[in-house]
Amino acid sequence: VVARMLDVPVLALLGPLDECRTAGFLVAGDRPGHQRFSHALVRSAVAARLSASEQRRLHTAAADAIEALYEGQVRLHLAEIAHHQVEGSLPGDRARAVGACEAAADLASEALAFEEAVRLYRQALSVGEGEIGDSDRVRLELGLATALYRSGDLPASFETASQVGRRAERRGDRLLLARTALVMEATGEPEWDGEICRICEQALAGDDLPVDLRAGVSSRYAQVLVYRCEYDRAGGVS
Repeated sequence: VVARMLDVPVLALLGPLDECRTAGFLVAGDRPGHQRFSHALVRSAVAARLSASEQRRLHTAAADAIEALYEGQVRLHLAEIAHHQVEGSLPGDRARAVGACEAAADLASEALAFEEAVRLYRQALSVGEGEIGDSDRVRLELGLATALYRSGDLPASFETASQVGRRAERRGDRLLLARTALVMEATGEPEWDGEICRICEQALAGDDLPVDLRAGVSSRYAQVLVYRCEYDRAGGVS
């Protein structure tokens, strides 16, 4: 990766790497041929000697190098790419960084690494603040709400999804209300389940939802009604 970043042959780096190891700056990594800094302080000191523009240039070069070198296997390196894209991004040009964070978050969720997915979704929202469209923001927020729920942070999941639902209510956007309902899980908490009921009811109020989405929201509505012990209503909806 470093050779690709610097546009030099790999063998040209062996001498400098030996010097760094001898000086105690680098040690062998977990895999043969890999190197890492001997201490976080060494890494911080090296970074401190670089200007902000040089750091951004190198981070961008690192992301490009990883994508090129691991073409076809890039999913295994999405978190690294996201890190470098974020560090190399500039205001007004953060789309690649947001996309990299989202891709890494999606992969973390697939791998059941939900805490990591939460971190990456939040990073995508933070990096993209003021620069991403509403549809992208909603997709990230619903992904975050799902990851929060699966990581066990139910209050944060509920609040995140509720914020999306309240915006959808103000706009009368039944499609978004339906999408929100599907990431909100019933818990037996009266306030939460009441909120889910209201969102489901508003989503189902019109006849413009696709039939599969209507079925999904109806299922969620029936589930919440059971949690609220409203069995007759739940049976009818089901």
